Amino acid sequence: MTDADCKEVYRELVEMLSNRNILHGHQLDWVVEEVDQVIRAGEIIDERSENLSNRSSREFRTTREYTPQESLLLLIDAIESVVVQTAFIEKEVTRFFQREGEEFNISPEIRFVSEEEGSETTVFSYVSASYRAYQAIALQGLLTQLRSEVRE
Repeated sequence: MTDADCKEVYRELVEMLSNRNILHGHQLDWVVEEVDQVIRAGEIIDERSENLSNRSSREFRTTREYTPQESLLLLIDAIESVVVQTAFIEKEVTRFFQREGEEFNISPEIRFVSEEEGSETTVFSYVSASYRAYQAIALQGLLTQLRSEVRE
């Protein structure tokens, strides 16, 4: 994938992560901000400086800019971590509560209630977590395919 292609795909992914309509009311701007901070800081590398006059060398740390390919791979990794891995964790947690619920005859779900007035309660059940994990598997496949195209 060329630098221009990588920049365009990066831009499109950022747009998708910022669009509440695509993500069913959720916005993942914070993921983009985190990745952008890493990209702005650059990659820390060790370099060696050779001094020919006294035939010595010195190692020092510096930073270098990420290439467009590396920047896109960072964003892909972040999406995989935040969306895909979280869905798998959610499924395992809700599976545990489902087993406990069956044993103690209670509702096997997790509820998150915001302290803000008028906010909605978020409910995690095993059924919804399983569906999200199923979708996450499909997303992971697409991210893996995109990652391989970037590396070509």
